[in-house]
Amino acid sequence: MAFSKFDSLRLTALARAMLSTDEWSERPKRRRRYGHGTGLNKKVVLINPEACLAHDFVLSIGCVCSGLGTAKWASDSALAPKCIPHRHVFMADILAAARSFIMDNHQDLGMLFSDCNSATFRLGCTYVDIFVAGFSCQPFSSAGGHQGLADDRSAVIDSIVWYVRTHKPKAWILENVKGLLTHHPEQLLKILQTLEALVDDDGVALYRISWKILNSRFVGYVPHNRERLYIVGLRSDCNAAGKFQWPTRVPALPLDSVLDGDGPVQTLSECFPKQTSSPDGGVFFRNVVAAIADFCDRHHHGRLKPCHLKDMVVDDGGTKYHYNLEYSPCLTAGRMRAGYWLPAKGRRLRWQEMAKLQGMRRDFVVNIATSTLGFMLGNSFTETVMARLIASAAEHC
Repeated sequence: MAFSKFDSLRLTALARAMLSTDEWSERPKRRRRYGHGTGLNKKVVLINPEACLAHDFVLSIGCVCSGLGTAKWASDSALAPKCIPHRHVFMADILAAARSFIMDNHQDLGMLFSDCNSATFRLGCTYVDIFVAGFSCQPFSSAGGHQGLADDRSAVIDSIVWYVRTHKPKAWILENVKGLLTHHPEQLLKILQTLEALVDDDGVALYRISWKILNSRFVGYVPHNRERLYIVGLRSDCNAAGKFQWPTRVPALPLDSVLDGDGPVQTLSECFPKQTSSPDGGVFFRNVVAAIADFCDRHHHGRLKPCHLKDMVVDDGGTKYHYNLEYSPCLTAGRMRAGYWLPAKGRRLRWQEMAKLQGMRRDFVVNIATSTLGFMLGNSFTETVMARLIASAAEHC
């Protein structure tokens, strides 16, 4: 459906009336590096007014804790091949770098909020058919100290529950680390009970809720060992006869398909990172040495050549080494600032390779530091997994 210039102006006027002047910013005509003067210090940015207008027969999607905006790419991948008209109404992320990336890479997005915990978000967000949230994983992960709901970053859960209770989307998808189940089962139960307690006017449960641990390596077509907890809610009055269909197992692409084609190193000495005087440099070197020695003992009995390491990916940034063959260890925000080590290539994973491991085979406008991009890729959804979940949820909308 085409919208007139008058529709866009009317929406802009409505939004200006709804939000106070000091919280409002239109999409900046000229953007510099994220920060002061780009509009990113505002609490909400209107990017594409037409995407915010409600109309029939078009599936609407919204996302909080949006990161790179992967949920939008996933919805495009899932729905466009099926010729399902859709629009992404809003995103929200507290990181200025994430919002800068979103504004340059998702120009057909409706609105971009700076914080889903803010009053501005609660005033400005609207109904969507499918609501997606990858709420903060650090409170439930070892990297965040397993503080659980006591961590301030878990406050976003309250905003997610508020949105579901207030706007009642037809379907919602939540994602978090496996640790929410394995280390904090009582807190997962509390979250599920809160969502299950939502009822309609007749006192009937509003949503049918299910959850599952999915590994990107088994359901996302990617050679990436990434186990995540997914929680899905389907509104009870939407296609009540059908159950949510979880993705089935599919083969992963070979590791070579996501790595750049630069040739292997020629000597074993090139398979190791440079040993520097910094503490990290020493840790990296020692961990890679230990990993390759372990691999050699297990598989080649002391007779090792660089070509034998072609399917090896080493997580060398921890207190103890870890490596996988033919697939990558789980990408994490902390490790991906530098990237895992590829012994056969004598280098670290590049951000383009990290993106492919997360199911993102597309070109980006990179307007942030590559270390920050790596951090955000480590925090992201796997696009191919989320696409399969959105495709299944759309059948109930």
